[in-house]
Amino acid sequence: MHKKAVERNLIKRRIREAYRLFPETTDEKHCSDINIIYISESISEFTLIKNKIADVLEKIKKNINSADIPASSVSD
Repeated sequence: MHKKAVERNLIKRRIREAYRLFPETTDEKHCSDINIIYISESISEFTLIKNKIADVLEKIKKNINSADIPASSVSD
């Protein structure tokens, strides 16, 4: 747990910037809320946070895209 506001704000800024840099995060077709909980005891470098957020957002994007396949186009 990060007790100092300076540390919490640094983590929040890094998470927000990593999310902002990820392409296709402003997809209007699928709107949803995303909560990111930072559980590490240490403050990670920006590149690590950016890579982890990109991985999670890619997984979410794949799940959304696989759910968009119409039932009629799936062959048995």
